[in-house]
Amino acid sequence: MKKIHRRRFLEVTTLSSVVQPVIDPVFTNHKGARVYLPLEYCTSLSPQRFWTSEQFFLHPSVDTIAGWYNTARKHFANFLLNVGPNDKGVIPDYHVTYLVEAAKKLGI
Repeated sequence: MKKIHRRRFLEVTTLSSVVQPVIDPVFTNHKGARVYLPLEYCTSLSPQRFWTSEQFFLHPSVDTIAGWYNTARKHFANFLLNVGPNDKGVIPDYHVTYLVEAAKKLGI
């Protein structure tokens, strides 16, 4: 693999014609010192920021949610999952079901 450039804190390498990110929480800053940069994976169960009763979307599967978590852990990253409450301020039951099953699958 050949390093082609460094952009911000993400090093990019190329393998044939496919560009692959190198995810490493330790990088070298402009002074040459090695610095730890905490990583975070952030996603949402809904495509919009706030809950609405009029719109319905396909829900990420239990396997997808567990996969997001495993990807974050594999890269020693924090996993932030946005789960918006309904108009009463509680997590909707349809989200709870998927989250509980994902936690069981992950053993957490």
